[in-house]
Amino acid sequence: MSRCDVTMANLHSAPLVEVEFRDSTKALADPAVVTFEWHDPDGNVTVWTYLIDAEIVKDGVGLYHVNLPMTERGRFPWEWVGTGNDVDASDSGVLCARESVFV
Repeated sequence: MSRCDVTMANLHSAPLVEVEFRDSTKALADPAVVTFEWHDPDGNVTVWTYLIDAEIVKDGVGLYHVNLPMTERGRFPWEWVGTGNDVDASDSGVLCARESVFV
């Protein structure tokens, strides 16, 4: 996908990217390891790990979020991965930064 035809956000914003992790019984559960990987429009890759990087915030059992810094126009693909403790799940998407019409 080369166009920005996915979730849009204003440039210089930090949109919330949330995830829910569930175990095999479908109950909310904390994985042993939680990571969030994102790519900026220039292709630079950043990987954050919960309890190592403060950018990942735990909101409750199985609930996490980050604020994705968008400092340039373009596509920001992202992926959550949770493994261990009967959880093996991922979620991914793309945010696109654009100039605000209100600037």
